[in-house]
Amino acid sequence: MNLHATITTEGDSNTLQRLFTPELEGFDKKRSTVTLKKEKNTLTFVVTAADSVALRSTLTGITKLLTVYEKTLTLGDANDSRNTRKDQSTRKD
Repeated sequence: MNLHATITTEGDSNTLQRLFTPELEGFDKKRSTVTLKKEKNTLTFVVTAADSVALRSTLTGITKLLTVYEKTLTLGDANDSRNTRKDQSTRKD
């Protein structure tokens, strides 16, 4: 039985594509495959798997990397706001 799942992300599709391409090149394609489809600001992951365990494993790998990406964005935003506050507090008018 073949199983299919689709994950669609909205946002910086170029960065996400650069992030996932090396991961997918080394991906074991025996029991599941992942195809990326990029359109404007969306990146879609199309997963096909031979069984439910392979599907779950593949989806977990994708979502873990998406979580890391989201956390780096959050950290970047926090650093930006800290630097802005620091610049404002050290500024002499």
